[in-house]
Amino acid sequence: MKVKIQIPEYVQKIARILVKEGFECYLVGGALRDVVIGKKPHDYDLATNALPDEMLNLFPKSVSTGAKFGTVVALVQDTYGETHEVQVTTYRSESGYVDGRWPSNVKFVQEIDKDLGRRDFTFNAMALDLSQIDLEGEDEDFEAELHDPFNGVGDIEKKLVRAVGTPLERFKEDGLRAFKACRMASQLGFDIEEETFNAIKECIPVASLVSMERVRDEFMKMLLNSSQPSIGIELMRKCGLLNIFMPELLETYGVEQKMYHAHDVYWHSLKTCDAAHDSVKLAALLHDIAKPRTDMGNGHFYGH
Repeated sequence: MKVKIQIPEYVQKIARILVKEGFECYLVGGALRDVVIGKKPHDYDLATNALPDEMLNLFPKSVSTGAKFGTVVALVQDTYGETHEVQVTTYRSESGYVDGRWPSNVKFVQEIDKDLGRRDFTFNAMALDLSQIDLEGEDEDFEAELHDPFNGVGDIEKKLVRAVGTPLERFKEDGLRAFKACRMASQLGFDIEEETFNAIKECIPVASLVSMERVRDEFMKMLLNSSQPSIGIELMRKCGLLNIFMPELLETYGVEQKMYHAHDVYWHSLKTCDAAHDSVKLAALLHDIAKPRTDMGNGHFYGH
């Protein structure tokens, strides 16, 4: 399918430099997912066959944030003089994951498909070739054929979160992806595809290796960027992730309350979280978390 997208002038500037120097340049990641869904993109990431050293030479005002992974953050000014950060990454393949988070072996490659094949979910593994961008002026609306080797568009239409390639391999590579799958489902209002969900269940030991700081960040993104965080939290409960990150909340599941409560403590907490303002969502989720420890057995929870 063809995609029309408004690409900020400062992002176009980077693409023009790469294309003029004979390199490939693709727009990748969340921006394309958002366009297909019908949302306005906010983050613009680029992928290229230029090596990190070559990019650092092309963009003097840039920072190598992960030389091993080929990631350079280019600092570019827009027409108003405001500086923007744009992440530009060399095509790469990865292997040898030993800690459930980072690959031991990273190889820079020349093919965009190999780079897309290492990504997490099909709707994040799409790319838009910017080689036809206007090299002299500014394309307000850039239109090109969407490169979609893993049928991300089809999964968006079906409202599915589906892992790229073999789900079990994707989640063994990076334990954080399991949490991200639940977050994306919650954020987009999607379901998790069956094989992908079953793979998450099998990879709980890998997910447990991820630092709590990283899990916390994913969890807070879910709370603050979802109209119904309960979707993601319930997925975490069903697949076993909640037991890793917030076992105290899991204890509230099935704890009944007095008859004037419509739900058990768990569902009451989730629905309260859904209804709460962003500033108090976490407090709303946890407001009854001690009830299982103070259950008197008669509907009273003194001191909870």
